[in-house]
Amino acid sequence: MGTVEHEIHGVAGLLPICQHLRQKFLADTNPGKAISVTYYFGNFFGKPNCPMIAGFVYWVDCAEQYGLPKEDSMLDGNEMASAPSEIIEGSCCKCFDDFLDRHNLTSNFIYPPEDEANVS
Repeated sequence: MGTVEHEIHGVAGLLPICQHLRQKFLADTNPGKAISVTYYFGNFFGKPNCPMIAGFVYWVDCAEQYGLPKEDSMLDGNEMASAPSEIIEGSCCKCFDDFLDRHNLTSNFIYPPEDEANVS
């Protein structure tokens, strides 16, 4: 996905989030339910302990409006191209984790199973 040079966290991962979550994040208001999707691209050089994944977190209303999964999911990496790019914004992943902690929420990224055939 990418990284961001952050004034507090240094170099940190850039987490794609929907514009609605970004607004709630900036206002530091509880977003309620957020949905996490993990896109799985296979294993780096075929090593099962080196999955290549990317995440996207969005507000529950985006699931309805854009036809996204309505629960935490893992999808084939090729499906990432169908994510609605017009609603995706970025956040420092460490800042977003702190935001979730402040509101007693978690991001529930699903990690790939050892058997790649289980990926939907």
